[in-house]
Amino acid sequence: STPFLFLTNNSATTPADLAVRLKHLGVDGLSAQHFYTSALNTVDFLNETDPNSTVFVIGEGGLLAALHERKIASDAIHPRYVVVGEGITTMERLTKAHECIERGARLLVTNPDNWCPVSNDKTRPGAGATAAYLEASTGRRAYYLGKPNGYMFHRARRKLADWTLNEIDNFVMIGDTMETDIRGAVEAGMPSFLVLTGSTQMQYVG
Repeated sequence: STPFLFLTNNSATTPADLAVRLKHLGVDGLSAQHFYTSALNTVDFLNETDPNSTVFVIGEGGLLAALHERKIASDAIHPRYVVVGEGITTMERLTKAHECIERGARLLVTNPDNWCPVSNDKTRPGAGATAAYLEASTGRRAYYLGKPNGYMFHRARRKLADWTLNEIDNFVMIGDTMETDIRGAVEAGMPSFLVLTGSTQMQYVG
């Protein structure tokens, strides 16, 4: 069978959570290894670029679990990075993150999405919106991981190759969002297909 991965910018849930969620929707045969989240991508980035990094985190369980699994230490006094992921935060944590950045921490964001869906007709502020607040308050620029950053696509290719124990020459990205899925694939040099069953809809201009 053809090996595949689901790539998601949602850093709030773990791969195991996502496998269970899809099982409830009637999609069987999936395990945690079929999912690559922006939280895992962020941890891969930190391990590759700064193995001894410390972090102050604004985010939820998926991000916290990924950092813990890779033994990246939490530091609320003088971290090397403030890492922002999906999830509701408080003014107290935003203020602490602001102070850490002013003391020299770099601002790292799991994904650039300014909003994320909660249900069919509701959304909430995303990691990009939280990061924009901190960019404005500190005057520092954030570095955004996740889609469309090519790093996520290159790491996903490496993960598939490691998983199958084979070099895979042909990859394709199938996604429903031009700004993240398709743009990221194009910039990473991967062929891509846009589907119109998700966030992108066909529009006719008269």
